[in-house]
Amino acid sequence: AETAFAEAVRTVSVQTSDGTLLRGEVLARWHDFVGTGEFFRAVEGDAETHLGGYAEVAWNFLPRWQVALRFDESHQHLDGVPAESPLLEHHEAAAGLAYWPSPSLVFKASYHNANGNRFAVPALSRPDGTIDRQTHLFVAGAQSSF
Repeated sequence: AETAFAEAVRTVSVQTSDGTLLRGEVLARWHDFVGTGEFFRAVEGDAETHLGGYAEVAWNFLPRWQVALRFDESHQHLDGVPAESPLLEHHEAAAGLAYWPSPSLVFKASYHNANGNRFAVPALSRPDGTIDRQTHLFVAGAQSSF
């Protein structure tokens, strides 16, 4: 019985890792989609609380092309800092495109629209010295592996 159980565990492990456990239409329909996300909460003493997370989905719409969407949100509480401060929150939406000319090289481009400046602190942008809450960012780059 132990040998049969061990073989069943090994078979399920192999088939879930290479996708053969899913057959037919389900595999064909979802094979090109990838999703991920994270939620977190941090407490540091009585003075600081941090709450945030992200969700991301990507679609391989052609053999070498991928499009992705990502949403981030972060809220911070610090004693002595007004709750409406743009430095305590971050809301971001991003869209990206990636192209693989080879398995070891990818070119990427993405646009990010951030509201709040928890992670993106722009230069002082107003005559009164306040910080603009909105950040627009375009990122392009390449990544290789060997």
